[in-house]
Amino acid sequence: MRVVYTGFLKTGSRSICDFSKRILNYEMYQGNHADLHSHPTDIFFKNAFTMNQSDMFSCINKGVVSNKTIYDYIDRHQDIVVKEFPYFGMYKYIHDNYDNSKFIICIRNSDETFESYKNFINGYMPHMYHKINIPLLGIPGPINDEHKEKFKLVYEAHNYRVLNFFKDKPDKLLVLNFEEIGTKTFENKISTFIGIENHDIKMKNLKDYNA
Repeated sequence: MRVVYTGFLKTGSRSICDFSKRILNYEMYQGNHADLHSHPTDIFFKNAFTMNQSDMFSCINKGVVSNKTIYDYIDRHQDIVVKEFPYFGMYKYIHDNYDNSKFIICIRNSDETFESYKNFINGYMPHMYHKINIPLLGIPGPINDEHKEKFKLVYEAHNYRVLNFFKDKPDKLLVLNFEEIGTKTFENKISTFIGIENHDIKMKNLKDYNA
């Protein structure tokens, strides 16, 4: 099964995808092993592919990329959990090409998402200004409060596109509320959706750890 987290950055993707991977016993987990230092603009995903800024922009805004290896990678791995760049924007392609695909999105308050993203990029990963802010937001440097409304427009537009695409496919998309991260309700919803309900695995709560 291909499980695609279509939620935006800083909406609990690490917690949700790690939990999904563990209950499914999948080894593949795209997004955790990105080389963010070896190139001034591109991101290298170890043993997978390279993403340039053009593909980072097009995956989120158009749902497509030019790098063929990105398509080859998802095609080769039937049992995989993926998140963020590049696949969180490629949900239509994956849905249309793979019947055994499931999609998850977690909706978080726009203001909270902005604050979390700002703190993450400016504090934890300042070298990511040019890598993420430019293709995602068109901002070449640090993000600050004057960029808040632009961020919220991009974030809310992404959520709208995902929800609108799946509005007549409710069995394919699980919509979660960020406030439930780490709760039993959250775990039960994901487990039922994926089809692995009998397990003792607990979800890690990332609200206080780089959520």
